Amino acid sequence: MQFSNLTQFDTRVSNDVLSGDWIVVETTTLVPWTLDGRPLGEVVRLRDEFLPDRPVHHLEPDRRHILDVTLCGRLSLASAFESATLALAVDNHSFEAQLWGPRVWTSSGGKLRPSTARPTQEVDLGWGNALGGRVKREPGLIRNTMLPSPSFEESWPENPSGIGFYGAPDEAEGRPVPGIENVDAPTSSYDSLGCSWSFAGVAPGTSHALTHIECGSDGQLRSRFPNDPNPRARLSCKAPPWLRFDAIVGVRRVVCRLGAHAVFDLPVPSVPFSCEIRTGTRRLVRQSRLLWLEIDLDAKRACGLYFARLFCPYIRGDIRSVRLIPSVSGSLAAS
Repeated sequence: MQFSNLTQFDTRVSNDVLSGDWIVVETTTLVPWTLDGRPLGEVVRLRDEFLPDRPVHHLEPDRRHILDVTLCGRLSLASAFESATLALAVDNHSFEAQLWGPRVWTSSGGKLRPSTARPTQEVDLGWGNALGGRVKREPGLIRNTMLPSPSFEESWPENPSGIGFYGAPDEAEGRPVPGIENVDAPTSSYDSLGCSWSFAGVAPGTSHALTHIECGSDGQLRSRFPNDPNPRARLSCKAPPWLRFDAIVGVRRVVCRLGAHAVFDLPVPSVPFSCEIRTGTRRLVRQSRLLWLEIDLDAKRACGLYFARLFCPYIRGDIRSVRLIPSVSGSLAAS
């Protein structure tokens, strides 16, 4: 199989023989833009997390109907603030996060409560600044008992990499409180923790990966979403559950504001390339589908991850080739 890339975008191609008659070819392409939707004048390489765990996607549960949108990096402003509301709009869907300056757990009225926030000009929007945490317990006795306990790790299931949860209350005083929270589920005290909330990509293995799974009347696990081919389809999603959209419909615009301040306004461009596969005299052209839109405030860019799956007949002696070509029209059918 010959491959040529006539665009400036970084691409990975994989292929496999499905049977004695057909070959499947899959392309994964990264397209970068500025935060206002203009082409970025540099090549951005595909990172490992952009690529499938296995050589070809068709060995994994099909999730090409899901579009992930994530927002990561540090939000920086010219003037300091103690607390502010960050609003993220994806087309007609709106989400909010409460941002705080540095806070710690302090004792007040017999409870641990967040201290007054200190002014800051920069807030990390990632999961490392959201509610969560991990505590490693050394061998000893179970608390308030004489029962022995081996070493073990206690973690916040939604976000083991976060802050705010430190196990027992007497181990939390003076330690950091989350700097990004759900507006509707804030952390008011250590015995009333809120929920983990961020717009960044989730790490694999957290409880967010399982929120779509339910048990049917027959006792079998299934997805709450009828379009999922099986319950494992969303396990590899990059975005938190609230930022997963219909990839067939797509996304046209993403807008972020901090109070009255516009952080960015990103019109999502149409697919700037198409995939052409040839075998002998046969020619097939398909438009890739956007599966992940990552907006990175640190890098000041947005990256679209596009995927296409194409099939060609396996005919002995025919020359097979795949080309990535600049698009001249947005009317090509999505694969």
